[in-house]
Amino acid sequence: MAIPLAMEPHGSYPASSSVLLGHKSLKEKSKSIKEIICSPKTKAIANYAANGTASAFAFLTFLSANLNLFDSFQEKLDYASEKLERFGNAVSGLIGAVDLGQKRNLLPCLGYVSMIPISTFINGYNNWLARGVSIALNFYAFIIDRREVVDESGEPTKDKDGKVQYLDADFSDEGWLEGLKVSLVESKKMIKELYDKPKRVTKFSHATLLTSIGQMLGPIVHVLGLKQTGSFIRNTAGIAGYAALLLDRRAKGKTFLGMNLKSPIVQCSLLRIGTSIFDQMKQFDYFSSRIKNLTDISLALDRLAGLRFTKGIFDINKKVNSR
Repeated sequence: MAIPLAMEPHGSYPASSSVLLGHKSLKEKSKSIKEIICSPKTKAIANYAANGTASAFAFLTFLSANLNLFDSFQEKLDYASEKLERFGNAVSGLIGAVDLGQKRNLLPCLGYVSMIPISTFINGYNNWLARGVSIALNFYAFIIDRREVVDESGEPTKDKDGKVQYLDADFSDEGWLEGLKVSLVESKKMIKELYDKPKRVTKFSHATLLTSIGQMLGPIVHVLGLKQTGSFIRNTAGIAGYAALLLDRRAKGKTFLGMNLKSPIVQCSLLRIGTSIFDQMKQFDYFSSRIKNLTDISLALDRLAGLRFTKGIFDINKKVNSR
């Protein structure tokens, strides 16, 4: 009688099956971790925890410096405030990149990715300036998401109910290349539309596109040696860019003075306008010699703005914005 080369105890799996089950278990565990990291709840918690903490600490540092609350610890507060701001910005970069990676939207995804090295290597004083490039790319999520569908003459088309139609910034079905193609083609169209009718600069996507170019230009001019000029371009374009975001009409809600204050994009805009103003003030001795730690108040507003901007990124989805 032939004897099997290998016999297993009754009811047990063959050795090869055990290896396969172990491999499957690891795959399931890996998938579970990925699902946790990419879940809306995880991204929301990380957003509020990192940016909220950084904003609160920066505001405390500003108050302490000007009201002499914690004089003996002020240097430590300054140090911690800068590190927390950079950490909060890096976390925003990570979770924003994850979210936009899920949406296969390349340009703003690259913008969020770039926030991580900028936060790691650029000090707090120049952080806002350096992030002109990343913020300009981040804008592309909303440039496309709020872009009207237009005819050959550049005029908006309407559906059967008479409502304006929009594109959206979720390319999860179409893929990375299609998303990039749409972004570049629509940018080219909008530049031509502005050339044909300059008054279109009052439209959300057209205005945001123009100001994003200025925000990228500012840091480049600064690096070339024209520091105050570069800072002025960056902050002027920043204020103009966030003024453009005040034109957001796509989010639901009543308007106040023409602004939908329930829109996280509008909320971010108001906060970032304040950031730009304080950042510009610190460039002049008249203000910096009279008001201490202007960097911290600008960073406090910036982290709150980053929190709301990232919330707006999370809100982009195909259920709301279908092409």
